[in-house]
Amino acid sequence: MTLLAWMAAPSRGGATAAARGQSATTDLPDATSDNLTVVGTVTVDFSKDKSELSRSQKDRLRQLIARAEGLQGYVISVSAYAPPTGSEPVNQKLSMQRASAITAILRQAGVPLANVIVSAARNISRQLSPDSTPKGQADDRRVVVTLVQTQ
Repeated sequence: MTLLAWMAAPSRGGATAAARGQSATTDLPDATSDNLTVVGTVTVDFSKDKSELSRSQKDRLRQLIARAEGLQGYVISVSAYAPPTGSEPVNQKLSMQRASAITAILRQAGVPLANVIVSAARNISRQLSPDSTPKGQADDRRVVVTLVQTQ
């Protein structure tokens, strides 16, 4: 499996465990035999119409970044999502702002931009919650950050 194929895999980052900040590696494609190893995943949830991160969210991201130290050949995937409410242009812009906020923290921590792949504004694709309840919409306001070692 190539890195691009892995990024497009339907189960990548869509696990409920990942949405709660738990490891989602069991829900990801088994890429270890294809020279890709998922090292860790962090899901950052956002408030409605917001792109700011809390101190604890930043700390969780820094913990993931620390796992990259010493790795030979790694990428960090940043995938931003939005619920199906609101207009698509607004959701696209908000998803980009959320992805940019995550990328800024990665850069501040010294991660080279060449190691960051951003697929933002995924909008209604790969929703965690198929319903339009407030809880379902909250589940879909997220950015999934995945550290992948390439060998």
